Amino acid sequence: MSSEPPAIDTIAARVGRLGMAALQRAWTAARKRLGDLGLALEIYANDVWTLVRTRREQRGHEHDDAACGAIVPGLALEDLYLARGCEHGSERGWTHLDNEYRSRLTGLALRRGAKGVDPEDVTSGLLADLALPPTRGGARTRLGTFGGVGSLWAWLAVALVRRLQRETQKRRAATGDLFEGDLGVPAEGEASTDDAESAAALEAALRQGWAALAPEERCAIVWKHRDGLKQRRIGALLGAAEYQVSRWITRGIGKLREAVGRDLEAEPAPEPGAARHALFGAAVARLLASSGVEEVHPSEARP
Repeated sequence: MSSEPPAIDTIAARVGRLGMAALQRAWTAARKRLGDLGLALEIYANDVWTLVRTRREQRGHEHDDAACGAIVPGLALEDLYLARGCEHGSERGWTHLDNEYRSRLTGLALRRGAKGVDPEDVTSGLLADLALPPTRGGARTRLGTFGGVGSLWAWLAVALVRRLQRETQKRRAATGDLFEGDLGVPAEGEASTDDAESAAALEAALRQGWAALAPEERCAIVWKHRDGLKQRRIGALLGAAEYQVSRWITRGIGKLREAVGRDLEAEPAPEPGAARHALFGAAVARLLASSGVEEVHPSEARP
């Protein structure tokens, strides 16, 4: 981001009255909670504005101040204050990030436990990598790529799950144990299975079904079931009524179930049926964790 942002009046004219009011509230609340991260209001507001504008341009949208400004109030603006403070080199910001999220991430790693992978090492590696330059884009750090669609916690949690998956895959490749459960042990409520062939076929069918969903269906499902957004919030981001979001989610999940075969709903024996449902749930969880839409505004989603 530019070290010399436009004057605050210029930024306010760009984001509009509601967008600027949301930025000011978030900046004030975040400073009260986190302290001064050396991020003046005009730097913070310009950073958020530039993030929104750049992402829209990357997706082929013509520049439109009103469209960008309408996105701003729906972002996780207080989380963006912390992320932008770290991006600009605030030691206090990095310290707070570590204090706020390390134990929560380690706890998540423990719950998703991967055999042979140390949860604390995985968390430490993730937090350290946030300070590295990203593989693409103009940000200084990987944390600087956080765009505020969904919470910073959800963004970090997805990154942690992906890291666990990579570590587990490396261990499988080294041991030849390629068909072990995705993260070593079943999550609570999941059933294990020895039918690796069936699990692989189910996941392949699920991914085909996912690719066939409409962008709105994918986005609505991800933000509700992965990031925990309320349907009203999703509707605001999508520019749709809450009932339409509900339809997208229901229809999308129905298509996914149909894609993996009607036998999912028609298992003759209760126990195999429960195991089959658990496989479906686990496969959906992996699909959501690996989806790449967490930094895409729903109205800009692409297949």
